[in-house]
Amino acid sequence: MTADVESALARVEAVLREEGDINEEFSKALENLLSLQNPRVLRGTLLLLDDSHELQDLMWAILHGAERFDYRQYAEAYVDVLPELHRKSPDWASFIMGSCLNSEKFRMEIKKRIYQADAETAAIARGICAALKEEHPAQFGVTAAEIIG
Repeated sequence: MTADVESALARVEAVLREEGDINEEFSKALENLLSLQNPRVLRGTLLLLDDSHELQDLMWAILHGAERFDYRQYAEAYVDVLPELHRKSPDWASFIMGSCLNSEKFRMEIKKRIYQADAETAAIARGICAALKEEHPAQFGVTAAEIIG
């Protein structure tokens, strides 16, 4: 990562650890990070997602910020960080996969990336898809099966 990306990412991480009303400071730090328009921002941004963070509205802001990037960059970053994201924040990892399954262009890009991924990443992705298919068969039955194979 470049120094600018590392610095901006570190600032967002620091604000997330602060207590009290951090919404305004967080918004500024996140916007600064995203304004760098650097695809490397995506990996770090996705890894900021935290299932246990008490301010989930900030997690939604992170996700929406990441979604501003081109879908191919977003899919690549998601698959790249999937093992770590899944260990740290399985709910967010699953939510993102579900969102990708709901969009044909994202689904095709995720499918391509998963087939190119290492065995661990592919297994995690297929496991998430299998769980989504089982929990929500009407919504994900067909689309998750495309990833599961």
